[in-house]
Amino acid sequence: MSKPDLYRLVMDAVTPRLDEFYQEYFPDITFNKKGESSPQHCPHPEHTDEHPSFQVNIEKGGSTTCWSCKKANNSNAIGFFALVNGIKSLDAAAERMYEKYVRKNDLVPSHTITAYQSAIKANGKVKKYLANRGITIKEILNWHIGWDEETHRVTLPIPDAYCGYMDCRKISITGAKPKNIPFKAGLGDKSRFFPIFALEQERIYICEGEWDTVLLRKHGYNAFTAGGTNSLRKEHAYLFDDKEVVICYDNDDAGIAAAHQLSKELTPYAKEVKILYIPVPDGDITDYFMDYGGTTEGFQKMVNKLFPVEQEEPEEIIIDEIEEDVDLSKSLSSELYGKPAVLVATITGEGQKVYNIPSRVRLQCDGRSGGDKCGRCEMFATDLERVSTYTEGHKINLQVVDCSDKSMDTFIRTVEDLPAKCRIDVETLVSRGIRQVILASPTTKKRQNAINYSKIIAWNMGDRLEHNKTYRLHGYITHLPRTQEMTFVITKAVPEFKDYQQFTPPAKDERDRLKNLFGPKQKTGEAIKEKILDLAHILAHNYTKVYERPETHLTELLTRYSILEMQVEDSVINSYIQTIVIGDTNTGKDKVYLDLQKLFDCGRVISGQSVSEAGMIASCVDQVFNWGAMVTADGRMVTINEASQARHIIPRLKAIRDGMADYNKAGVQQQTTARVRLSMMANAPKGSLNQYSQGVISLIELFEDPADVSRFTFACFLRKGDVADEILNREKPPPVETRITDADWRTTNMNAWWLTADRVVHDEATMEMCYDRALKLSKKYSSTIPLVQNTTIRFDLMRIAGAMAALTYNMDKEGQNLLITPAYVDAAYLFLQDMYDSPACRYNQFSEVEHKKNVIANEEEVWNSVFSPEEKQGYLAHTITELEMCNELTKDRIEEIFQDCGGEYDAKTILKILLRNRCLQKQGRLYVYTPAFVEYINRIKVVKLKKKATKQRGVFG
Repeated sequence: MSKPDLYRLVMDAVTPRLDEFYQEYFPDITFNKKGESSPQHCPHPEHTDEHPSFQVNIEKGGSTTCWSCKKANNSNAIGFFALVNGIKSLDAAAERMYEKYVRKNDLVPSHTITAYQSAIKANGKVKKYLANRGITIKEILNWHIGWDEETHRVTLPIPDAYCGYMDCRKISITGAKPKNIPFKAGLGDKSRFFPIFALEQERIYICEGEWDTVLLRKHGYNAFTAGGTNSLRKEHAYLFDDKEVVICYDNDDAGIAAAHQLSKELTPYAKEVKILYIPVPDGDITDYFMDYGGTTEGFQKMVNKLFPVEQEEPEEIIIDEIEEDVDLSKSLSSELYGKPAVLVATITGEGQKVYNIPSRVRLQCDGRSGGDKCGRCEMFATDLERVSTYTEGHKINLQVVDCSDKSMDTFIRTVEDLPAKCRIDVETLVSRGIRQVILASPTTKKRQNAINYSKIIAWNMGDRLEHNKTYRLHGYITHLPRTQEMTFVITKAVPEFKDYQQFTPPAKDERDRLKNLFGPKQKTGEAIKEKILDLAHILAHNYTKVYERPETHLTELLTRYSILEMQVEDSVINSYIQTIVIGDTNTGKDKVYLDLQKLFDCGRVISGQSVSEAGMIASCVDQVFNWGAMVTADGRMVTINEASQARHIIPRLKAIRDGMADYNKAGVQQQTTARVRLSMMANAPKGSLNQYSQGVISLIELFEDPADVSRFTFACFLRKGDVADEILNREKPPPVETRITDADWRTTNMNAWWLTADRVVHDEATMEMCYDRALKLSKKYSSTIPLVQNTTIRFDLMRIAGAMAALTYNMDKEGQNLLITPAYVDAAYLFLQDMYDSPACRYNQFSEVEHKKNVIANEEEVWNSVFSPEEKQGYLAHTITELEMCNELTKDRIEEIFQDCGGEYDAKTILKILLRNRCLQKQGRLYVYTPAFVEYINRIKVVKLKKKATKQRGVFG
């Protein structure tokens, strides 16, 4: 706390009303025009003032004088306050006056903050929540973080710059709205400045929220926040006068836009303003440090690479012609050279290198090197100095890319038309960055085939562009000076928001109508399953005309309505659904997807029909996934039709499960997000599912590697004979009467795509149901074909349950959050069983056969031949120990273990018994234990040996 600042603040508050201040102590006091008071009795305790000799002068800051004792003389009101209240220290008196006269309306009682701190000590869940955000016990104590039982919110006291707290923010950790509420209504803007003393330092890091601020200060940075992106306004800009500011807002659309706006407000005041883009898609500082392994050193490296935001608008633009809209495929035509243009393109990657180019330089001359010519030079008339600005359209921009300092100096001299012999120093005052970016044609309805995509290498001179986003790019066509290769220089980028990025929830009446149309009558698993079957029935009769194939329609619907992300088990998972449909020809699988594609009017359909294996790999891996559909459809849906060569594509694609795609072209290496709802359709490898005893086996033959099967959320199987000829050849039924319109389907679908992880809500009962149903599925189905795996099936259940909730529009009353209840998990469980137990799949029959392989056929025979003789001879423990020493045997090893067993079976016979009863499997020359035999040995060890030891203790005890 600064004493001068504290005194100033107190005096600023008291000076305008000094007359009222002294009237508290002298009710009859009056003041003349000079500010002098009427005589009063001296307040000094040691002075008995019978004749009033004490006087105040409010024109001199409230100075006091006692003409008799001189002990009550003070230079201002603070000294008088200390005298009459018996306070020995002026500092203490100033602090008391601060609370009484400055903060009396905004004071947060200290005992309330203490109570909040006591409440958080007993709340383990809240401390765990904070720990997941990097806020440990040390930070909780340092910042007096607490818990308000009444509002169920975390409390964060907001300190002022002097001696107390100007507010105590109450922050929701459950998604309740509003996210932040003040200690009480009516507090000013500055009550959200946290911490306000951060403004005293020269460099300030402005964050978007309080928790990001606490975490960044923990890493040693002078972080500051006003509580949100819109809390700092133009009237607050003076606070950053002559400061170095780094804006660290969230890396989403709102955060980026707010950072740019704030930089414009601060540049007239601040010494320097920089914008730091957190390298986490749609993420913040907490995501960087806690989820992406960020370090203090890595953060500092990012800060060191930042370029200051320019404080002035460009003085001139050389290219001043009218901009022309140009198609990307025709953008590098020689006819457009040197002309301004506008391209609509998607950013699919960028180069690793950032080049520094000058935007403002100072030229200084000594005034002597040119002899007589110096007197006639224009720089002589400007005090031998000139400042030049190079705009985004200046020709120097690409000339100085990847050049030495000497070459840059030469370029600048040439541009400035300076004589070669003149000794002129060139100093760069302001610079900007330029880097390569990869532009691809945006995903549009007109460009359905990946081959029609175009891509070019361009140069970006503006703010960093977000990957997988479509922009309207302003710039000009030029060439690279070294290679004469045509290129496009971006000077301005305007985001083009489409589809779910523009979605806004409907009004209450519309939400209620959608719930009535799409929602089940009862909130049970069976009712939800029946409702989505009804929806599939409507689509079949009104749109696709593919009857009696609900599984195809449901696969399409659940894939399309799946959510990008949701929080499960205290972490955010990729929750978009990716499916594989294996079916016979003429089962209508491609027609369903194409017709529903027209209905929803969003996503991509890629055909692999009549494409060779090599062509499919080259097309999909290079053109479709690395830079085309998989990347540009980030957050949307891609359907691969006739994907006969899918087994060669899937192993190469991180995007299928990880949501990431790689780019490595033209010297540019980049990894970018590709979170795609993917549906692949393929024919069975043998031509028909009727060739398989269980259709699920075709999945393994298609992919060869079981690990590739696990990449899909679920699979759908379509057998030609499952729909009777009588149904196929009947008169086509009329459309189903329904109140659901095309717009309703699109609205609910966009609502599902609009949802973010913080908008997907479920409780502990939902997760308990998920664990229960996951256990049942893992016991029923074999992981030999890993459609169901005990380690991941719970996540697949939550993905399907979320898609069902989105499909049936199970939103909360405000239309902001999707609610996943236990009933939806049960519905997902029932749905998977219906899919996998169908005649076309028979995953249940396959699993029964596999489970039997893991069960000993005749335990009694194994016991009598292998272990029982050993027990009679007292060698049971010895035999078990020998078997446990290795999990694979040879014939010689078996003879060593059983040669002295004393039983009626020799080692060769014992080996046959173990093989016959599925205790061993032969692999080459070795015999390997089956899981059933390992479990059996452990059971004998626990039951038999423990029982024998108990008897011995009874005899000798």
